[in-house]
Parts: sequence; structure tokens; C-alpha cells
Amino acid sequence: MNLIEFLLKASWIAVLVASITGFISGIGSASLLALIDRAISQMNLDRFQSQSQLIWGFIGLAGITMVTNLTSQFLLVDLAQGAIYKLRLRISGWILAFRREAPRSIRFG
Repeated sequence: MNLIEFLLKASWIAVLVASITGFISGIGSASLLALIDRAISQMNLDRFQSQSQLIWGFIGLAGITMVTNLTSQFLLVDLAQGAIYKLRLRISGWILAFRREAPRSIRFG
């Protein structure tokens, strides 16, 4: 079974939300780098109406990036752990079904 297909069957909503928050986090990181680059290259704060605008822009972008990154990572870890749990249940079911159907000569324990 394809891994992506298995994860989508496990919880397509979690995959969708993790993808969207990861995308937003990437945009936030790129915007943060662009803001830092613009502030360093200009070294003239006249373009920004004030230093507080630059500081609050940085804090806002850093906050959004951090929250979306953590949300995306949490959802992906939770999805992976759920998938591992379901795979363990499936494999355990196969093992138990095999033990019930196996002849006495090859029974375990």
C-alpha cells in the first residue's frame, strides 16, 4: 500500500491542515527573511514609518511562522503515530489469524 494513500485514509483532514499550515509557515519564513534583508540593505528607516513598525512586523511574522510551524509539526507527528498504531493493530490481527489457522505442528507457544 502506498504510504501517502495510507496516511490519507488514516486522516485526510489532518494531512490537509498540516499541508496548509506548513505552506503558511514557509511563506512566513520567506517573508521574515525578506523583511530582514530589506531592513539591512536599506539601513534607512524612513521607508518604514517608524522603528516600531519594523519591530512589530518582525514580531508578527515570527509569531505566525512559529505557531504555524509548530502546528504543522504536531499534526504530522500525531498522524504518523496514529498510522503506526493502526499498522501495529493490522499486523497483530494477521499474526493472530495465522496462529488460529496454523496446524498444530507449527503452532507457537
